[in-house]
Amino acid sequence: TQDGKNISIDELKGKVVLVDFFATWCPPCRAEIPHLVNLQTKYKDNFSIVAVLVEEDKKVEDVKDFINEYKINYSVTVGEPNFELSKMVGGVRSLPFMIMYDKNGKYVTHYIGAVPEEMIEYDIKRAIEGK
Repeated sequence: TQDGKNISIDELKGKVVLVDFFATWCPPCRAEIPHLVNLQTKYKDNFSIVAVLVEEDKKVEDVKDFINEYKINYSVTVGEPNFELSKMVGGVRSLPFMIMYDKNGKYVTHYIGAVPEEMIEYDIKRAIEGK
């Protein structure tokens, strides 16, 4: 993460997880952040967002400044493993690109581009309820 910590799969067990591939230079990515912050706050007990920065040569200090500026309240991962992860999910061709997993780590859905908060929230609720 931006603090040099690894995200443990155990931390995410039992939670619905939204993996958000993004870049700081991407206008739709920046526009979605307040909505993601709202959702993280609202569903914090059953839901976690992991933001995956897919930007090369981005300084950690710049990422921390970005996090503070946008008041991000969820984990942001930085570094080379992010590019490996993007390959593992089939390649990220447009941003933002988000993938939702249920409490058991099973794929639920994905979103390409900016998506209304209500749509993501609907899917979060269904995944939390196990539907």
